[in-house]
Amino acid sequence: GKAADVDKLIASGKAADVDKLIASGKAADVDKLIASGKAADVDKLIASGKAADVDKLIASGKAADVDKLIASGKAADGDKLIASGKAADVDKLIASGKAADVDKLIASGKAGDLDKLIASGKAADVDKLIASGKAADGDKLIASGKAADVDKLIASGKAADVDKLIACLDCLTR
Repeated sequence: GKAADVDKLIASGKAADVDKLIASGKAADVDKLIASGKAADVDKLIASGKAADVDKLIASGKAADVDKLIASGKAADGDKLIASGKAADVDKLIASGKAADVDKLIASGKAGDLDKLIASGKAADVDKLIASGKAADGDKLIASGKAADVDKLIASGKAADVDKLIACLDCLTR
């Protein structure tokens, strides 16, 4: 307890084990230490809540497991992280509800399993997805009522079994 200004000692390079000092709460400005590269295990610091501006750390590439940070709610703007390519498993993030604008993610090709997203109701404009060829099974989507404009789908050749669809529509109109 003789050394008062631990941060000054760390800055001057006199204190060796910076992470231990941070962990014990002796070093005050953890974010500055991380930024300068003096603190080694950034992810551990974030997890323990010692590092304040998680999004800045992710942006600078100092935080490794971005997906875990988004999932835990420590990283604020999940959509921005996904857009920048920093978040790896976009589908998992969408499933957990952490990614807001699912349609934009689908359009950019960042979301993988579109049919699953459509089935779960997370993708809004199903017709646009079918039209663009992004959604695979047009017939299943029509059958489930998720595709709105069936005639347009049939005309574009996206719906395969037209007779079955007509029969289905016929029985509905009776």
